[in-house]
Amino acid sequence: MQMGLSYQNFNKIVNNQTSGIKFNNLQSLCDILECTPNDLFEEYHDKGKNE
Repeated sequence: MQMGLSYQNFNKIVNNQTSGIKFNNLQSLCDILECTPNDLFEEYHDKGKNE
């Protein structure tokens, strides 16, 4: 894999089964997809978390 991640770790990122991503992995993913981090994420608010 071009990012240097195992299939299992990449699959966890793709399926939203991780709580974080290393900046170098994010940069590699953006380079491969020719995009910016803004293209990969959307903002959401978990109303139940802070109430």
